[in-house]
Amino acid sequence: MTLTISFATVLCAGSPLWSQGTPAVHSHVASFDNAANRWQLTAIDLKSQIDTADPALRAQRDTYWKGALEADLQGTENGGVLNVAPGPYLAGAPEFPSVKGVAWIIASFVSFHVFAIDPDYRLIYTEMNFRVEQLLRKPPFLPLSNGSVIDADIPGGRIKSPSGRIFALMVSPRQYFFQPGHKYLMQVVYNEEGDFFWGEKRWDLSSGIVKPDDPGEVYRAQHGNSLIDGMTVPDLIEYLPSVLPDEPEK
Repeated sequence: MTLTISFATVLCAGSPLWSQGTPAVHSHVASFDNAANRWQLTAIDLKSQIDTADPALRAQRDTYWKGALEADLQGTENGGVLNVAPGPYLAGAPEFPSVKGVAWIIASFVSFHVFAIDPDYRLIYTEMNFRVEQLLRKPPFLPLSNGSVIDADIPGGRIKSPSGRIFALMVSPRQYFFQPGHKYLMQVVYNEEGDFFWGEKRWDLSSGIVKPDDPGEVYRAQHGNSLIDGMTVPDLIEYLPSVLPDEPEK
């Protein structure tokens, strides 16, 4: 089974959306030499790429991203700046908030694809494929289980057109980002409008030790407010049932 998640990167004309002036842990770095998203420099060949989604699902995803990307590209034409910004982060927000429709999973980044929606190759999005290794908590309506493959959509990417030309959108070096082959603890939230999930939180478990891997959770850990930073993965799995919130009633 395949589900789609779109992680809470926000397309905006302006500055990153950090709530109430909370100091940000900025994700961007100067070069790709040590960037977490160095893999995004690979230009995916549209002519040889095999889509793992069925045509109807691909059309639905294309429609969603076409609207989002066109709106933000229009903003740049009106003098705005196209940014990828982290979701809002409040210094006092709980590490494990109770949110309607949330699932908590441990999953591995197994592959990715990049798609161009328009004939001019201006509207590009990336789809990361994750395999769920452990389902920790989910709402009753969500058909998600161990072994499921979920698709995580993010705006931008780099492609090679059938003519051989390279096109890219919103690919800049980032200190904190998903990396192929890595394993993560993730919070994902279902979005009914686009039939995908938003995800705002992730921790990298690849080393066997919990490491926050999004700017908000890095900020929390740097200020000594994380409950799980530095835990071993077995200890994390044993601990999480005591802190993961129940589904809110409303």
